[in-house]
Amino acid sequence: MTGAIRDVELKRAEDRAVDDAVRLQTRGGASVVTDGEMRRYAYLGRFIDSINGFDKFGGWAIPVRDDQGNEVLFQRAALVSRLKRRRCGSGS
Repeated sequence: MTGAIRDVELKRAEDRAVDDAVRLQTRGGASVVTDGEMRRYAYLGRFIDSINGFDKFGGWAIPVRDDQGNEVLFQRAALVSRLKRRRCGSGS
């Protein structure tokens, strides 16, 4: 695949972009800054990863379009059992 990069290279590029975005917001005088949370699987991504009781892809699906315009199904998480904390902290 032409132009493909390894996961580690993508992570470095994402980290640089996040640093740039935070610097820009700070220089602009923002009292609260954000990295945009663009690397999250979903809003509940970290929560779902830290709790037993979810099936990450077992919920209802919604059709979305990928970068090439093809329709793909985005699977949502589903609660499948009583929730139990798997680990503490935000992780990476």
